[in-house]
Amino acid sequence: MTILTSGRELPSMKGSFLQPQSALPEQWSTLKELEDVVLVLTEGASSAALAFKVWPELKLSVRRIVYAGGTLKRGDATPYAEASVYRDPEALESLLNTGVPVAVCTAEAAEARGMSAAELAGAYAVRPGDFASLSCGIHVETQRDSAAYGSLVCDRLSNRKFDRENACLVV
Repeated sequence: MTILTSGRELPSMKGSFLQPQSALPEQWSTLKELEDVVLVLTEGASSAALAFKVWPELKLSVRRIVYAGGTLKRGDATPYAEASVYRDPEALESLLNTGVPVAVCTAEAAEARGMSAAELAGAYAVRPGDFASLSCGIHVETQRDSAAYGSLVCDRLSNRKFDRENACLVV
């Protein structure tokens, strides 16, 4: 298993997934040659989302995506959205639809352990069995005119609401 972290081994675009001038940093091309990869996203989802858009076959080599960020209670960018999701909600929503399992390490889960979301995501990537998680459906509000723009919507009974369980929530 290879663990790669945005902001360390892989540069982050930080919020430019759907901008026309977006160019994926070349270091991301190394993903095409690797197998059994765990991506740890500590600086938003933009780069990873663009990598999956450019190379859809990455879903065959990426075992799991661990996302550091989001909130289910109260945001820091808006009353509903945490900053890393709010900067590029379309990118996280895109990753949730790749078919690759996504683990979301929210601000609340990190705070409960006295860690940052990035620290929790790193620890979860190495030892997921040490943490409790809930399989669920997660959707990101991407409608710009919505008061909830950039917020996470989590459905633990996703077979009833979202018709899918596309993620797990680290609790």
